[in-house]
Amino acid sequence: MKIFKIAAAIWICVSFLACNDNTDMGASLIPVNDNVNVTFTDTLTVVAKTINEDSLRTTGFTGFPVSLNIVGAINDPIFGKTTASVYSSMILSSFNFNYGSTATADSIVLCLALKTFYGDTTTPIHFKVYRLDSVLPKDTVYYSNSTLSASTLIGDAIVTVKPSDSITEYAVKRSAHIRIPLFTNLATELISKSGGPEYVDNTAFANYFKGIYITAEPEAAVDKGCLYQWDYKSALSRMTVYYKLNTDSDSLAYSYNFDELLRFNNYQHNYTGTEVGNALTFPTVGQNNLYVRAMAGTKAFIQFPTLKSIIDERAFSVNNAILVFKAEPNTKYTPNANLTLALVDSAGNQASFAPDNNELANAADGTYNSSTNEYKFNITRYVNRILAEKHVDYGIYLRSASSIINFNRVKLNGTGNVTGRLKLELTYSKY
Repeated sequence: MKIFKIAAAIWICVSFLACNDNTDMGASLIPVNDNVNVTFTDTLTVVAKTINEDSLRTTGFTGFPVSLNIVGAINDPIFGKTTASVYSSMILSSFNFNYGSTATADSIVLCLALKTFYGDTTTPIHFKVYRLDSVLPKDTVYYSNSTLSASTLIGDAIVTVKPSDSITEYAVKRSAHIRIPLFTNLATELISKSGGPEYVDNTAFANYFKGIYITAEPEAAVDKGCLYQWDYKSALSRMTVYYKLNTDSDSLAYSYNFDELLRFNNYQHNYTGTEVGNALTFPTVGQNNLYVRAMAGTKAFIQFPTLKSIIDERAFSVNNAILVFKAEPNTKYTPNANLTLALVDSAGNQASFAPDNNELANAADGTYNSSTNEYKFNITRYVNRILAEKHVDYGIYLRSASSIINFNRVKLNGTGNVTGRLKLELTYSKY
């Protein structure tokens, strides 16, 4: 055994010396023309323009409700006027409720629990609330441009929302929220129907009280107004009747809640006289700037018409393809936290998501980098598929992520912007 171990050690040493011998053996077997040439370029032609976003579905579905909504009005100096409205059915907080035969209304208030905001919170918002004329049918899909008839005004108030301040409600401190007083005659009517068939269950109540439409008057002053994101699931989001049983009794309250699914947002945009309006009218403006807005606002169309010019007769592969967008920083109208890409089909419609979406390589996943003011996308697979003729380059759309519940917008540098143009950074190998 000892002799065997000594022999094995000698064999390993000889092998090690042989492996480290400085020899050119094998190098002559590789043709010079097969050596890899790695090339980098960021000068390929990129075509880009700003276009209107398609309408977006703003209703949820069973198991996936849209938990957040937006309401308010803003007049952005670059993106113009935007108004966010909500249509919603209301449900009972308890069935067969009866206020009592002696109940009289004190007031009725619509409350919306605040999540966050976008714009100038010092601007008073002129809210209006209407009563729907018909029931929101179940299993109906509503979009960002859908509307319903709502002819009866039940609330009209100018409200200054203070997102950082708590609100005292009947000696109880509540988190910051939007409070819109409604007309007291509605409270009187709701009290009169209690204890009757209208309060048996939510279906019966919806047939009687069809729901509400919450909107805001468009903001006239430039750089004023605010959009508020609110959460229907919060206990603060409700329509509450305050009432007394007699003149000496304490004030009591009964609430009506928002329906989980029968609720949707409507978004209206007016770009008249703005940079965005100019970009939509004259697409060549995209050479300087591009404009992306959430809430079914605007998106950018991107295409690479000269991409195949890098191909020649040699074997070829793209190692890395990074699409880089430079954003204009803004502290008041903060840029979107995330942008996303979508494929374009032959008819110009949005198709399935681009193959590189959620790709984390090179941290190029569409997340806004506030240090560099950039968005980067890894589109290596997409580019390779085009070069391999497995996909026709109909273009891609650059869109806001979570567009139906976010309100951010961003001004981007275009393809000819001298302060940091839109570019495709391409690293490729030829063999």
